[in-house]
Order: sequence, then structure tokens, then C-alpha cells
Amino acid sequence: MSFLSWLFGKKEPSSTPFPTSWEENLRTRVHFYRSLSPEKQAQFKVRMMEFLDTTKITGIKVEITDEDKMLLAAGAIIPIFAFPNWKYYNLHEILVYPD
Repeated sequence: MSFLSWLFGKKEPSSTPFPTSWEENLRTRVHFYRSLSPEKQAQFKVRMMEFLDTTKITGIKVEITDEDKMLLAAGAIIPIFAFPNWKYYNLHEILVYPD
């Protein structure tokens, strides 16, 4: 992260590629994603990966699966998707409890 990015709260774009194994599951499980155009779907996936790059997901007495990560990231991006410059600047960790 550059100094200006840190100073102004801007995050760098994700360098982590979207896992191809998530594509079908995302399409099947997330109606919001299915309703997007292919261009918007690509943006959605980039924003999911940016979220996962900057937010730790911790299981409390539960193991976190890739599906959990995918669904948590999608759920985080849906409410802010219409705001392209909005990020979760103050959210650093999500705790997941069983049940």
C-alpha cells in the first residue's frame, strides 16, 4: 500500500485472482450476482477479492471453508455495489460462530 493510499484510506486493487472454482457456486447461490451483466459480474468478482484481501475471516470453534469466504465476500459487496468507490475501510475481521 502506498503512503497516499494509506493516508487517504484508499486500498490497492486486489492482486489475488478470483478462483475459477467459485464461479458456478456464485452463479448458483447468489441471485444478485446472476442478475448482473457480464461486465458488472467481473467488477463484482474483483471487489469480492479486494474485500477478502483486506478482511480476515476467523472461525470461532468452526472451520471456515472456501464457500464460507465466497458467500461472506458476496454478502459484503452486495449492499455497496452501487457505490464503486466505497470500501469497508474500518472492517478488519469477521468472526464466524457455529450455528
